[in-house]
Amino acid sequence: MFIFNIILLFACSALERTPAKYVNPFIGTANGGNTFPGATVPFGMVTIGPHTETDSCRSGYLSDRKYCYGFGHVHLSGTGCPELGNVVLVPHSGPLQTDTSLYKSTFVNQIAVPGYYRTDLETFNIKAEMTATPHCSISKYTFSENNGDANIVVDASHRFSWNRERDGFARIVSASEIEGWSKSGNFCNSESTQKVYFVAQFSKPAVEYGLWEQNLISQSTELRGANVGGFFRFRTHHKKPVYVKVGISYVSVQNARLNLNIELPDWEFDSVRKSAFSAWNGELSKILVTGGSEQKTIFYTGLYHCMMHPNIFSDVNGEYPAMGSGKKLCSSGYKRYTVFSLWDTYRTLHPLLTLVYPERQIDMVKSMVDMYRESGWLPKWEINASESYVMVGDPAIPVITDTFLKGVNQFDIHLAYEAMKKSALQLSNNPLRPGISSYLRYGYIPIDDAENGRVWGPVSTTLEYNYADWCLAQLAKYLDVIRAS
Repeated sequence: MFIFNIILLFACSALERTPAKYVNPFIGTANGGNTFPGATVPFGMVTIGPHTETDSCRSGYLSDRKYCYGFGHVHLSGTGCPELGNVVLVPHSGPLQTDTSLYKSTFVNQIAVPGYYRTDLETFNIKAEMTATPHCSISKYTFSENNGDANIVVDASHRFSWNRERDGFARIVSASEIEGWSKSGNFCNSESTQKVYFVAQFSKPAVEYGLWEQNLISQSTELRGANVGGFFRFRTHHKKPVYVKVGISYVSVQNARLNLNIELPDWEFDSVRKSAFSAWNGELSKILVTGGSEQKTIFYTGLYHCMMHPNIFSDVNGEYPAMGSGKKLCSSGYKRYTVFSLWDTYRTLHPLLTLVYPERQIDMVKSMVDMYRESGWLPKWEINASESYVMVGDPAIPVITDTFLKGVNQFDIHLAYEAMKKSALQLSNNPLRPGISSYLRYGYIPIDDAENGRVWGPVSTTLEYNYADWCLAQLAKYLDVIRAS
């Protein structure tokens, strides 16, 4: 039983014959599921959707909340720690507001299908709609003609975290464009941070525009701080919508603009929405099942959630920030991925991707091996080119081994094997395997290692190392056979 009403939109009879029609993006948004219900494409960088919390929400959305505080552009889905939520658009009407307590709105009439989200902001009588491409979003805000001035605020410093500082930068480019970046990071209280770069363009020039800081209008054309952003005020007539396009990059503002120019060269909202739905239907239709509507909803929504993470990290030109250093690199012949929650995903998600989406999985493994090339270690719980070291074990090893032994092997297995041996054998300064000295000495990790804070659960960690080492042994046997032949 859901504690809210779900409205699903199917615009034409053709959708009735597609697997994507069974997806319910609101499943998992209650009772600690922390799933993301907004608009995205399969494995997309951009995930634009509503914020019903302002601080430590995981996905930006909790189904039992009363207010909407705007629409962010990058989110996690299904995680246990808050992160991202950056680059927030806040439509409202009447006097300009930059304070969350004044621009929040009750919201009704939610609709969500793969690649599309809409809701009515009841307080301001605004219909908000949004859809996405891999690196960009386009939003459609229809203001009531009786509400006077139409305002869209761009919050450049908002993010989700556990009591960590905010930081952002915004620069006015013109009456219809703003650019900047927003700080993210500190996942599960790690120390690493990154920047989310953005370019936002409006479908018509604003009659008034500028920057704000600490809820006060500024005369500057660029600002940096913990509470900064831009505002754009429009005159609207006859319920004609205002569109906003946003390009996102983890490399630079220039790349965010490039992503925008390549993926969203025009303002055809409905065309983008249809393309996003088609992309989802194409991926979901790789598995066809029989059964009733309820069974198909459970299955296809689960499969839909499997394609949220890992997600694309490289830009349209292949550039991405290197693991650990943030140095600008370019992927060669593959798409770079991020958000490797490997302890959560090595058992089921990656084996599924290997079987059904091998072209995605091979790029993910290439991403993992290149992370070793760049930082000296395989990922454990990587997010946006930084390692959080959350959870236990050495989960990259079973992912790479399973992928290779199932025949999805178009990657540098010898470099991967080198990386796996390093984490399994290096005794000192080994961030992937805390307690490894005791493990190799005794064959298990004693409680003393847990008591001094080095190990999260000695029994669980021992078992995880056991399995990773077994996988490594199977790969070693196979590679010995290959060498012998």
